[in-house]
Amino acid sequence: MVNKSHLTAIVRKDLSLPTKFLLERGYLKEDLLDYGCGRGGDVLILRNIYQINSFGYDPNLEKLGVYNKGLFDNNSTLFKRAKDCYNTITCHYVLNVVLQSEEKDILKHIQSYLKPNGNAYITCRADYKNCNGWTSKGTFQRKVELQLPLVMWKKNSWKMWRLTKNDSL
Repeated sequence: MVNKSHLTAIVRKDLSLPTKFLLERGYLKEDLLDYGCGRGGDVLILRNIYQINSFGYDPNLEKLGVYNKGLFDNNSTLFKRAKDCYNTITCHYVLNVVLQSEEKDILKHIQSYLKPNGNAYITCRADYKNCNGWTSKGTFQRKVELQLPLVMWKKNSWKMWRLTKNDSL
């Protein structure tokens, strides 16, 4: 079955709860990348309301050729492709919609964009009970457990881990 995980991207009018959590605690630093940004809502809010230099990237949208078609604010959220250029990377609700076999490559890809002292915050849903499979919409959902430091666990909601440039995967 073809994974249609791009269908899980929602339109946001407010910051996602994980991004709001990070913002309130001062964890979001300039030169931020939202990896798996979906429709770019967090990026646009961080740029326009909080004046945080933010960029968005979503591998699924790139594969579908959606970039440069007006989805983003005059393409201003497109990311810098240079390695080692982000202080902060957020990756919310991405790993739980991809196959486990893709997980390590995604985490390595995220690490490659971190500055040496940067941090990535990986968030996955934590409300799945025995959910490891395809949904009726053709999307894939699975429970994720990472061997990384846990930043936050909102029981029956989401879990967040911290990934650094030097973490072993």
